[in-house]
Amino acid sequence: MKKLFCGFILSLAAVVPASAAPNLSFSPSSTNVTVGSNFSVDIVISTVTDLYSWEVGTVNFGPAGLVNVTSIVQGGFLGAGQTFGGTINNPSANITFLFSALSGASGVTGSGVLATINFTALSAGTANLSMAEILLGDSFLDIIVPDPSGVGTITISSGVPEPGTFGLLALPLAALVALRRR
Repeated sequence: MKKLFCGFILSLAAVVPASAAPNLSFSPSSTNVTVGSNFSVDIVISTVTDLYSWEVGTVNFGPAGLVNVTSIVQGGFLGAGQTFGGTINNPSANITFLFSALSGASGVTGSGVLATINFTALSAGTANLSMAEILLGDSFLDIIVPDPSGVGTITISSGVPEPGTFGLLALPLAALVALRRR
C-alpha cells in the first residue's frame, strides 16, 4: 500500500509543473479609439521569477497606415539601473529589437509593466498587435520560457456618425415639424 501511495504522489509531481510560465501580454488587449487620438498600450509581464533581461525581437502593429508609434517608454517593473532600447519603423508597422536589461546582481520577481508604447491613430480600421522572438533571461543567464501569448487589437473609428444616424435624428425632427403645422 505504501508503494502505491508513493507512486501516486510521484505521478502527480510529474504532471504538475513547479511554477507557471510567465505571461507577456498587451494591456489593454483590446482598445477602441478615434482617428487623430493619442493612446498608449503597455507590454506587461505576469508571474515571472528572477527576471534580469527581456527582449521582444518584433512588435507588430499592422496593417501599416492605421496607427503610428510616437514613442516607447521604459516601464517601471525592472526598476532603476536598466538599459532600454528599441527601433520604431512606422512604414513597416513594427518595432524591432525592443529590449531591457538590469545592471545589478539579481533579477525581479512578480508582475508589472516592461514598456509603454504611445500611438497616434491615423485612419479607420483594425490594427493587430503581436509580439515575436521573445527572449527572457534570469540573473544566472538562464532562459525563462514565457507563455506564448501577447496579441491585441486596436479598433480605430472615424469619429464621424454613420449615415444611418442622421436618418434616426431626422425622424423626430420631421414629427415635430408635422405637429407644429397642425
